[in-house]
Amino acid sequence: MASSLLRVALHRVVSHRSVHLTKVRPSMVIGFGGPVQLAEDRDPNLNPIFHESLTNPIPDKPRTLKYTGDLATLKEMEVGDWKKLSVEDQMDLYNSFFGASIADMCRGQDDWKSVFGACMIFISFGLLLHLFIHLYINPPYVWTTLDEDWVKASIKRQIQSHAGDITGYSSKWDYANNRWK
Repeated sequence: MASSLLRVALHRVVSHRSVHLTKVRPSMVIGFGGPVQLAEDRDPNLNPIFHESLTNPIPDKPRTLKYTGDLATLKEMEVGDWKKLSVEDQMDLYNSFFGASIADMCRGQDDWKSVFGACMIFISFGLLLHLFIHLYINPPYVWTTLDEDWVKASIKRQIQSHAGDITGYSSKWDYANNRWK
């Protein structure tokens, strides 16, 4: 029974995976560490092998392969006087060659917040589990040594065994009259 269930489940997984791969694989383009991107969805003017990082801040080839529309006119104006270009035009030209500035690459990510939040969730679940176990499964221990009857029995046992004849309870007990001195 278990082997037939395992065989059916394995067959479903393998058949689902092969159907999934045949649907996506012919038009799939994989970037450097990025998500899988379909060829129909990507911009044909962008360089697919563009890569820049802090270790390689100046890429070998520009980010944009073919300049069209407004970027083509900006590229023609780039040859002339740069004082005629506005700040937005200069930023558009910069962004056509580079993907990010050095300041953007150096800027810290906010991933630590989600990691910290996940750690706090796990810690709170652990504390709640500890509290549940401590209260309901293994209730708090009642100290028998603090019970009044146990203290009286302990003192009586020490007196009967003559424990602490010099400084203990036995030194304060009158054995002839059976009372405290």
